[in-house]
Amino acid sequence: MNNYKELKFFKNFTNEEVNSLVKLMIPVTYGDGEVIVKEGEVSHVLMLIIKGRAKVVKNIDEHNQKILSILEAGDIFGEMSFFETAPHNASVIAHTSVSVLALSKADFEAFIEKYPKTAFKILIRIIQVCSQRIRNLNEEVKQLGAWCISLRNTKNKND
Repeated sequence: MNNYKELKFFKNFTNEEVNSLVKLMIPVTYGDGEVIVKEGEVSHVLMLIIKGRAKVVKNIDEHNQKILSILEAGDIFGEMSFFETAPHNASVIAHTSVSVLALSKADFEAFIEKYPKTAFKILIRIIQVCSQRIRNLNEEVKQLGAWCISLRNTKNKND
């Protein structure tokens, strides 16, 4: 994909805004099943999927994992470690062949100095993505809570 403005992350961005950021980003391709980001490791890189799909996986224990989401073109990941010094909270694994654009924290900090208005728009967009992810997580917690209540009620009826 050469027209990055078509990616959902860049909705309402001008071509100039998109191009000013993309020129700082490094294109990287991962094969199906390849680990892109590993839970517990630290990197200060924000990634934008431009082609393909990736799954976000959380280790439950040493033998079990939970797929948290499937990401596709226009989705970002790595934002938690990008803004914090903490390690990645989950792994991201290529679900198909995946092409991403990677942005280092140092490059973004320089970008903020040079293009503050565009940087502000990018930060707002990242906040929107994070907010939607929190809403999705809240809904999953609600469903899990309802399932636990149902299980407890079934157990109480059988006692």
